[in-house]
Amino acid sequence: MYKQLQKDDLSSNMIENHIENLNKLGFEWDFHQNQWNKRYKELVTYVEKCGHTRVLNLSLGNWACRQRLEYKQLKKGDLSSKMTSDRIESLNKIGFVWDCVAEPRRKIYATL
Repeated sequence: MYKQLQKDDLSSNMIENHIENLNKLGFEWDFHQNQWNKRYKELVTYVEKCGHTRVLNLSLGNWACRQRLEYKQLKKGDLSSKMTSDRIESLNKIGFVWDCVAEPRRKIYATL
């Protein structure tokens, strides 16, 4: 209903007063984006501590791997990919390695 109200769909039963009350309670309107933002902040902290995005932590590493998969899907034209240009830009800002296999080879070749 909230998304309908955002689109100015007046048939929505949710009134603005209810929305305000839910906002005051800290209701998450876009759970998936909020989860992505939370993981991204964890990755930023990891990069600050370790200096790279090749995450060894199992949970955060799985998330980073998922971002790589979503990126590959997007590049192949798969419309089901959840990767967005904003997410790509954010990950690029912290030096995210999109291809963990190719990255070590690039560094070796750069030293030759």
